[in-house]
Amino acid sequence: MKKATKLVTISLATVTSFIIVEFPLKARAMTFGARKSASTLTDLEIDKFINAVTTLKKTPTKDRNGNFTNIYDQFVAIHPAVSRLQGFATVDGAHGNAAFLPWHREYIHRFEQALQTVDPDVWLPYWDWTDHVGSEFVLFQDNFIGPNGGSGGIGGGDVESGHFSLAQGGWRIDDRLGPLSPSGALVRNLREFSELATQSDVDFALNQDSYNLFRPALESGNNLHNWGHVWTGGNMGNFFSPNDPLFWLHHANVDRIWAEWQADGNADDYPSSGQPDGHNLNDNMWPWDGGASSTTRGEDIATLLPTFDLDDLVTPADVLDTLSRGYTYFVEPAIQGTSDIKFTEPQLESTDSEVTGIGTNMITWGEPFAGDPNG
Repeated sequence: MKKATKLVTISLATVTSFIIVEFPLKARAMTFGARKSASTLTDLEIDKFINAVTTLKKTPTKDRNGNFTNIYDQFVAIHPAVSRLQGFATVDGAHGNAAFLPWHREYIHRFEQALQTVDPDVWLPYWDWTDHVGSEFVLFQDNFIGPNGGSGGIGGGDVESGHFSLAQGGWRIDDRLGPLSPSGALVRNLREFSELATQSDVDFALNQDSYNLFRPALESGNNLHNWGHVWTGGNMGNFFSPNDPLFWLHHANVDRIWAEWQADGNADDYPSSGQPDGHNLNDNMWPWDGGASSTTRGEDIATLLPTFDLDDLVTPADVLDTLSRGYTYFVEPAIQGTSDIKFTEPQLESTDSEVTGIGTNMITWGEPFAGDPNG
């Protein structure tokens, strides 16, 4: 399959001096790195991540009607669009069926590549739900992902401080992307941190012995993916959830747990048939399906979508190995869980790529990645 390899440069000098970025973003020749738990990032790593995210929100591009929007909001529009499809795929292309995990793996990978057009040192951190202390005192702070909505205490509402508040950070949700506040501010209604998932909740999913059992256990059961959206509340509670930058960290953790399950002898476990169109192993997934499907979400969403290259094709088979996408996960020894997975240093055999952030305690597969990093 032919893969698009566009290099993109972003300039924020003035509104009249910028490059209109067309999707699918291929940020640069692939490098290799490790995604880390959000609560373990250094202050510099946090600053770099926040700068990259907010830069995408400030980077102008054109919608399909020729009106200005921004790169971040185009990413947001993809998520509700995939939930209603027609053509080859006629069911939700990313939720409630087998492709939930591979679709989101590719989606957040594309977002990560966009972040790296701003700063090549940025990798998506993951939100480890089981780290209740780190969640409360590191992640949900003004200098990072920001606090609960409202004025503090119980109840929630508009996020009023931090980088993703309207008042302090200028973070405004487009009227076409399901804002919950009349002002367009980001809305959250966090539960108690003690109500987040525990390691035993995660282990329940990891102990499933087939993909057809593991995927629903991770997606909709046992206080994991779905609960993370419900626990956060506000804009995280619907298909427009990428409006909240927490979405990317949340799904990086979902992806990490899948990678951990894969590393425990399940690397190739994925249904080759018997699933709805768009969900089988070798089915192209919208929007990387050559135009075989389209969204029925309505004109507001359709006009916000980027233009997708017809030769940019991605199947679940293409993304089963995270190393084929240029990343692995760093897992803190204290929170590795109770599985028997061995965490070792990956043997990345590539002379054309920079390897960053690689060390011990990595989720890896048995065979080293030895392909063309620009493949």
